[in-house]
Amino acid sequence: MLALVCATGFALTGLVAVSAPAHAQACTPGTDSDFDGDGVADLAIGDPDATVNGQVRAGWVHIAYGDGGTQTITQNHIPDNDNGAGERFGFAMATTDWNGDGCTDLFIGAPFEKWSNNTVAEAGVVVFIPGSSAGLDTANAETWAQNSLGGWANEAGDRFGWSLAAGTSIDGMPFLVAGSPGEGVNAGEQSGMVLYITPTWAKAVHQDTDGVPGDSETGDLYGYAVAASASGFAIGGPGEGLDGHAYVGTVHLFAHAESEATPPLIVAWDQGTDGISGARENGDMYGFSLDMVDYTPTTGTSCG
Repeated sequence: MLALVCATGFALTGLVAVSAPAHAQACTPGTDSDFDGDGVADLAIGDPDATVNGQVRAGWVHIAYGDGGTQTITQNHIPDNDNGAGERFGFAMATTDWNGDGCTDLFIGAPFEKWSNNTVAEAGVVVFIPGSSAGLDTANAETWAQNSLGGWANEAGDRFGWSLAAGTSIDGMPFLVAGSPGEGVNAGEQSGMVLYITPTWAKAVHQDTDGVPGDSETGDLYGYAVAASASGFAIGGPGEGLDGHAYVGTVHLFAHAESEATPPLIVAWDQGTDGISGARENGDMYGFSLDMVDYTPTTGTSCG
């Protein structure tokens, strides 16, 4: 789905206070996905089903730098982390210049991570790796779990990091949108949740959040897909049931938050919405995947 957008907590102090290696020179901003800040775009390639050191489907991420260099990153390269069978490091990825140093930083989702010394199965984590002029700096990488982002517990089956989207808002604020479609909200198993994260605060968004349509119900899978642009972000809940039909699906479009308040809803869509093709039917799973772009009309009122 292509969403055409016309958009009119808590402290995380220290969470992203990452320094580049001492020998690094200044990065040159202005190029997307430029991990080493040399003005040439780089590429991150996830391989979440890779076998690493005998661990099946542990996963890794390959980096192809624009100058021809390469780098392979596994969880063994991340401080206080390790490769575990089935954790699927690299399942989702997103990029933005999170710390404002001119180099692009990389977020990697491992939604099947066994958290807390491998005792909480499929809790999931997101790994933040800062860019530097020497490339992605795994020595200063950080692992973010739900309990480090606002007090949400890490529970079996949450699958935090299943979906990721990142960028910089029109107002210049870096953001990360991270889905936990397996999260149970108010006894709704796999109802789903999304964490909207900035460098200084984060906010949970789910269907029991004030201003968000619907209710957190078993199997909604809210946050199964996310997408974002400078104007806003979208959340897919393909398991949403409507009008007695199961797995109809829904998509919610939000504007970026200007403070620690919940991001404001712009519109909610499903296949029963006026102007959307089709009808509400069992198993439609509307919102299973999302993409998004800012849109400015060539005539009439401009926005975004």
